[in-house]
Amino acid sequence: MCSEEPHFPMSCATVVKWAKKNADEGQTILWMSVHAKDCPECHVVIEKNGGCNHMSCWSCKHQFVRPPSPHLLNLSPRKTKSIFSKYQCWICFKKWSGHTSCNAYQERPGMMEERRLLERLAHHFKRYKAHEDSARLAAEAFRRTEAKITELVENQAKMTYIDFDYLNDAVRLVFESRGVLKNSYPVLYFEEARVGAELVQALQAELESAVEELNELVEMPVVMLERETILKSMASVQMRLDSFVDCF
Repeated sequence: MCSEEPHFPMSCATVVKWAKKNADEGQTILWMSVHAKDCPECHVVIEKNGGCNHMSCWSCKHQFVRPPSPHLLNLSPRKTKSIFSKYQCWICFKKWSGHTSCNAYQERPGMMEERRLLERLAHHFKRYKAHEDSARLAAEAFRRTEAKITELVENQAKMTYIDFDYLNDAVRLVFESRGVLKNSYPVLYFEEARVGAELVQALQAELESAVEELNELVEMPVVMLERETILKSMASVQMRLDSFVDCF
């Protein structure tokens, strides 16, 4: 047993290991995941040290740049394709020839082992923090909702606090679910093989989707709250939470 807040499905030993990992690497991991990558030409680790995406590898001088639009250069499409194919986007590492957007995450092939381990940690750390932050923001939003509920009850004789009890239950379910989801990421990081990652991640994704829906519903303006819709969403979250918990 430990003196920490409830941390299921993490064991007390995993809590200690995760805290140490965060202390050792957590402060730099988000910066590193954005600013440090492997050069696709020579595979050394390179770091972005400015706001502009125009940079070059310190070792082999390979270029990462957002080239100007073709019409500004007055180049033919053939010439443009030839020149742009020499450049790569710093964000997604795709060739600029035919490049459109790169907002969807895709793991880059050929990463050095050190970088692969860092990105794996970043993946779990960022999602752990996301649920932690979402729970905090949900609490702040609910406090505002409570104030509006008080105003409604005091100004409308037909409404009582009992009419909004379901909201308290919904918010508690959001907190409980986000806590379990948050703590599931360190478990997957340290014990992926033991827990059976494929099934856990599938159920994790289902629960996250259901929780996001419920979280959005309880943060709506009071006049837009729909009791039956929220109760239905709560049932969906509870069912998925129970299935997810059973994995551990």
